[in-house]
Amino acid sequence: MRSRICVLVIAAAGLLASCEKESAPARSAQANDVLYTVEPIVVSGKSGEDVEVPVVIRSNPGFKINKDFPWKIKVPSSEALLAESAELDASSIELGETKARGVVRVKPTAGTHQGKVIADFSICNDDVCKFYRDTEIAYTLKAE
Repeated sequence: MRSRICVLVIAAAGLLASCEKESAPARSAQANDVLYTVEPIVVSGKSGEDVEVPVVIRSNPGFKINKDFPWKIKVPSSEALLAESAELDASSIELGETKARGVVRVKPTAGTHQGKVIADFSICNDDVCKFYRDTEIAYTLKAE
């Protein structure tokens, strides 16, 4: 009789454990708290000439761009990617309801470069606003 009770308790514990394991990914997805997507950035141009790098951030469904936040997009300069427009503020970024777009310019040396911009922005819904500061957004630039 005692061994049957232990088996039932172990079986019940296994069911509870498996239920917890199945629900964990849903919680971690919510805990991730990313309310936006960034369009992939792959651009090409000529070495030593201005190349435009478009940065597009979209809010996820149910959220919107926070136009009241002081948006910024900064370009860290490197030897391979000299920045023409080192920093954009909210006045030079197109802020729509669900999409924000800013264009920075760099002068690349020849080759394929992995660059980044640093962005400060905010995404909201009716209940909450999320602030993203110093968010790195990567891009690929191919220069001939």
